[in-house]
Amino acid sequence: MTNMPLSAKLQRRIAKEMAAGKYRSPEDLMVKALDALADRRNAIEGIARGFEDVKAGRIRSWRDCKRDLLKRKPYLAAE
Repeated sequence: MTNMPLSAKLQRRIAKEMAAGKYRSPEDLMVKALDALADRRNAIEGIARGFEDVKAGRIRSWRDCKRDLLKRKPYLAAE
C-alpha cells in the first residue's frame, strides 16, 4: 500500500507533529508511531503472560529472585 487517503483530522494531526520538528518526514513519523504501537502490543502481551504465570503458580519469591540475580551480578549489591 503506497497511497492512502487520510481524513482532514488526521492530516492536521500529522501537520501539527511535523511542525513541532520532532520528525524528519511524515514517513519518519509513521515509522515511529508503528514502532510505538508494536512496543505497546508487546508490553501488553508480556503482562498477560505474567498474569497467566501467576494464575498457574509459576512464580518465585522476591528473595529467591534477588539471591539469584546477585549471584550473577554481584556488583548490583553495592547499589
